[in-house]
Amino acid sequence: MRFARITALAAVCALTLGIAGCSSTPDEQQFADYQSLMLSIGKMRGDRRPVDAPYDAATLAENFRRIAFFQTPDDRTRQAKRLTKWDGPIRFALYGTDLTRKDALTVGDLMNRVSRLTDLAVYPDARTPNFMIFILSPGDQIDNLPSTIEGSVASDLDQLARYAWDCSVHAYTAGPNDSEITTAVVYIRAAVKDFYRQACLHEEIFQGLGLFADDVTVRPSIFNDDEEFALLTEHDEHLVRILYDPRLRPGMTAQQAMPMASSIARGLRPGL
Repeated sequence: MRFARITALAAVCALTLGIAGCSSTPDEQQFADYQSLMLSIGKMRGDRRPVDAPYDAATLAENFRRIAFFQTPDDRTRQAKRLTKWDGPIRFALYGTDLTRKDALTVGDLMNRVSRLTDLAVYPDARTPNFMIFILSPGDQIDNLPSTIEGSVASDLDQLARYAWDCSVHAYTAGPNDSEITTAVVYIRAAVKDFYRQACLHEEIFQGLGLFADDVTVRPSIFNDDEEFALLTEHDEHLVRILYDPRLRPGMTAQQAMPMASSIARGLRPGL
């Protein structure tokens, strides 16, 4: 979830319903109005290789530093976190009370991309998932949830459903320096439909790999507060490739990892 997105949703609400009619929880129409507004001003782009957003190897490496070693832009006034990533198989499952065939196809396609970009084993597993994607309305009840939905995961899922968020992801870590992701839970509000839902799936699934930050200076990228791009770009795929290069290990500091990350970036953008 991005602050800029919720702020814009509030503006759409004020324009379409009047301030007195605004709900603290945006509904399907307000999300649709937001999508229309963003598209009308050239936001939420879907181009994978935008010709108007060139980047070289040095920019790619710097963007990786900004996205992989911080949680939010404000963190840059403090100490950077250590490199965080999955170090084992991803077992994913999709849950919801109003799922569509397109939801399943989109998640399957994105998880295939995760596998190709990370070289991790990625496969569906509804019995013991560790990467769970929920598309729900507040108050929805889903039967036969896996036993892994317990404790803090269940509590966080309940809290997410209560807020006016369109989509979000929580990653849970363990191991040395809490740097190995063991579980990720994506929440998408069911009122988010169509292209907007697709954008949420792209952003939250890939942020759940360890690219946690959003930064307005990073372009062309979905990891950016200005909403210019809605779908994973080639630049973003390179960020994932750098993160999951086996030479970069969970728990590395930025000082330890960035010389190698810069070398990897030069390999991905040769001559640039």
